[in-house]
Amino acid sequence: MSQTTLATLVRDLLVPGSVSFLLLGATAAVLALYSGGRRAAWGRRALVLLLGGYWLLSVPFCAALLERGLGSGQLQLASKAAAAGADTIVVLSGGGNSYGAPGLQIQTPSSATAMRTLEAIRIYRMLGEPLVILSGGIGDPQVTLAPESDVMQREMLLAGVPAARLVLETRSQNTRDEAVEVARILAERGIGRFVLVTSAQHMRRALATFRAVGLDPVPAATAAPDDDQARTRWQLLPSSGALRASQSAMREVLATAYYWWRGWLRFD
Repeated sequence: MSQTTLATLVRDLLVPGSVSFLLLGATAAVLALYSGGRRAAWGRRALVLLLGGYWLLSVPFCAALLERGLGSGQLQLASKAAAAGADTIVVLSGGGNSYGAPGLQIQTPSSATAMRTLEAIRIYRMLGEPLVILSGGIGDPQVTLAPESDVMQREMLLAGVPAARLVLETRSQNTRDEAVEVARILAERGIGRFVLVTSAQHMRRALATFRAVGLDPVPAATAAPDDDQARTRWQLLPSSGALRASQSAMREVLATAYYWWRGWLRFD
């Protein structure tokens, strides 16, 4: 088992909202329930907390609260002046999927990667053809077979961005790797100021990670959901989409805590 696969397995087991976490917690609670005595009482409490917690995480309203909390204060780049003289865009990937058949392969971006790519295209046009660094390797080899930056490059080219304005970073597997690899590319090209594009929920950790390696990016969060999506967030009935959103938010919280513990963050 590779180090990346092991890290993914541990991450999924620890993230509330994931199937792995639910199964692990339910198994432990049931074993305690059937062991008798005081452990049985703890098992019943654990099952109630687990099921109640997952019900809350599955409610769109609760998922929206988590997302808004993580993304509070993170805005889109409003104008060329707001870029503060930056002439380079750095786009962080956010996952993807690979589908294969003998001799064939299709790569698709995750919704996070798609929104980040769209925002990068918008900013590219606003800034007047800056250099664009697309950062993202194979984050999870269980679901992606090619660097995520390849998918972003394909969409940028389809949007009319010249290949000569695109630089691919394909070695990173997480946000820390992206910061280190992008810092190397920027140093090689003598680039200082740049715009950093990522999801609003990811921006706070991304900024702190990039600052920890000596960089000072201009933040540019992706667009907020449209009105129809926003209205569904007031629904109180559980949904699989809300559970996925909550899981992503909880993963971000745990990732931030882990990065802080490793000393990979610098908050200004």
